[in-house]
Amino acid sequence: MDSQMPQEIKAKDVRVGMVIERRKGETRISGRVKDIGKHYILSGVGALLWDFDLWYKGNGWTLFLIEDAPPSE
Repeated sequence: MDSQMPQEIKAKDVRVGMVIERRKGETRISGRVKDIGKHYILSGVGALLWDFDLWYKGNGWTLFLIEDAPPSE
């Protein structure tokens, strides 16, 4: 990933461990990704960061990468 953060990211490119932010206007919901399911992306505290079945993308929401996942050991 590019070293300039934040940068827009597609939901399909999100990995566990990344810090992402869902934005629309002044609203921001962010967190470190803990779980990626077939229909959702959740943070470590259970916040819904993205839902693949909802209208997020078509209704002006975008995802931004705030911090890349730590390297695998």
